[in-house]
Amino acid sequence: MGGVKSVVNNGHLYSKFCSKEWHDAREKALLRDSYTCQVCGKQGKHLKLHVNHIMPYRIIQSHILPNLVTLCKECHGKMDWVVRDLINLHPMRKRFLEIMGQMWLINLRKSNDYATNEDPLSNLKRSINLGISPFKGVLLRLEDKFSRLEELSKKESMVIDESIKDTLIDTAVYCLLAVIVLEQEEE
Repeated sequence: MGGVKSVVNNGHLYSKFCSKEWHDAREKALLRDSYTCQVCGKQGKHLKLHVNHIMPYRIIQSHILPNLVTLCKECHGKMDWVVRDLINLHPMRKRFLEIMGQMWLINLRKSNDYATNEDPLSNLKRSINLGISPFKGVLLRLEDKFSRLEELSKKESMVIDESIKDTLIDTAVYCLLAVIVLEQEEE
C-alpha cells in the first residue's frame, strides 16, 4: 500500500503510517473522541494520544473511522499484544482473519450507508414497519443471498462487485447480524 513504510523491530513487523489519508483519519478520530483515551478516560491535547485500529490495518487495509479508537500510550501498549500475536499465525488462520476483516469492513460501510450512528441496526429494524420482526427481516435478506448464491453457481455474475465469494462473505455478515438481532429480541 502506498504511504505505508514497514519497519522491523525485535523480529516483529510494524507499520508507520505517513499518508495524508492516515493523518486525516487520525485527526477525525481524535476530534470524534474529544482527545480522550477511550479505555481509561485520560484527556487533553497535551497528552501523547495514539489512534489505534480496532481490527488491525494489516488485515483490513483501511483507515475507516468507525474502526479507529483514541488511546493513551499506556492503554495502547496493553492492546498491542493482540496485534503481535497475529503475526505468527498459521497461513489458514491469517486468511480466516483477513476474511473476518473484510466482513467487519463490509458491516461498517453498510451500517454507515444504511443505518444511523446511534443504532447500527436501525436499517434492519425498519422491517417492523411492514409487520415483520427484525430477526425475520434478516432471515428474508439471508434468503435473498442464498437465492443469489444458487443462481451464481449456475451462471456468471452480471454484477461486477458481487461474485460468489462476495455474496458468501455478505451472507456471513447477515448471519452474525441475525444473532445480534435475535439476542435483542430475546431480551
